[in-house]
Amino acid sequence: MQSNFNKVVFVIFILINYLIIAQEYEWESFNSDTTVSGWISSIKIDSDDTKWICTYGNGLAKYNNETWTIYNESNSDIPNNLCWAVNIDVEGIKWVGSGTNNGGLVKIDGDNWEIFNKNNSGLPNNHVHSISFDKDGNKWIGTLQGGLAVFNDTSWTNYNTQNSDIPSNEILCVTIDSENKKWVGTWHNGFAIFDGSEWIVYNTDNSPLPHNTVIGFAIDSENNKWIATEGGGLVKFDGINWIIFNTTNSSLVSDDLISVEIDINGNLWIGSTFGGLAFFDKTDWRIFNKSNSGISDDSPLCTTFDTNGDVWIGTWNGGVSVFKNGLNIVSVDKVSDVLPQEYFLYQNYPNPFNPTTSISYQIPKDCFVNLMVYNSLGQEVSTLVNEYQISGKYSVQFNATGLSSSVYFYKIEYESFTKVKKMLLLR
Repeated sequence: MQSNFNKVVFVIFILINYLIIAQEYEWESFNSDTTVSGWISSIKIDSDDTKWICTYGNGLAKYNNETWTIYNESNSDIPNNLCWAVNIDVEGIKWVGSGTNNGGLVKIDGDNWEIFNKNNSGLPNNHVHSISFDKDGNKWIGTLQGGLAVFNDTSWTNYNTQNSDIPSNEILCVTIDSENKKWVGTWHNGFAIFDGSEWIVYNTDNSPLPHNTVIGFAIDSENNKWIATEGGGLVKFDGINWIIFNTTNSSLVSDDLISVEIDINGNLWIGSTFGGLAFFDKTDWRIFNKSNSGISDDSPLCTTFDTNGDVWIGTWNGGVSVFKNGLNIVSVDKVSDVLPQEYFLYQNYPNPFNPTTSISYQIPKDCFVNLMVYNSLGQEVSTLVNEYQISGKYSVQFNATGLSSSVYFYKIEYESFTKVKKMLLLR
């Protein structure tokens, strides 16, 4: 009787988790004339959860989760339909980099629009590629041909190769750290750190930097800088030590990176040219591409995160993809704080899979281990491990040949510890 009761409880548990996984792996795409389409260069989310989306050729899009509004040259004051960058300051004001020669910097404060360009302000070049804010509220504006501009809402200060030690006038990105230092990535000339008085330049000649085109920076809670390069992969730099992640020593599919962001859990999301979106928790990797997920394009140009845990991804040629609950899905690999880093069951990889996947686990001491796979009805389909093992980390292959596409569950038991995880077989 007790055995039947336990089986019923386990089946109910599986059915509930079956419904959960259907939500966990939900993707949504926006790629049409009535929403946004094609090349998405930047996405930011304001305090009202409204998405502000820069498109390359179709202007600026606003989405309040119900209605799309498109601002372009024909219906707004935006100077050019080529939008490169958008950012939102602490007062909720939107700042947009628009266009090339006839573009400029757009300030959107509610219904009020103000345009700054080379002719009416101190902006040195109309091709605005990056916008960041320092702790004093100053705007740091990277231009693609005019160097770096600083705007304090009243006056402008410009840094270029003629009046400073900045290594290039072609600025791709600007990120500001907790010490208010500016990290400036350039096209073909490495990157520079500016503390307000001194410039320190790093390139392939004077450092281990693997490529001189620096696409973006992300800064983690330990003040490590994660640097995306075009052609050299990903770099972790703590101010002294350099660690390079590329296609030869990591799961990155391409070394041509085009974006890097860090989520609230401290995990990295890295976009690469034709290599999909890589998730990296600083230990394990997971790759999302068109063949194994609902992402609409394999070249993610930008990534951001909303308060619901959704991951918003701007792509090169597929509009916007939204990974529903994505932040929570990739965090389920961590065990609870009750047993930190002791017993550990990893998420299988790859997932979804066809027909084989790897399941890893670790045990802190010698014990008897039982690892089984169940279908959605609670029926055992495979016993992967059933033996006494010494402490350590293990990995086992599960081959689903002969099984149909569905959600499956793998359950590990050792001593008093039991853990169940979900995996998805897609034929």
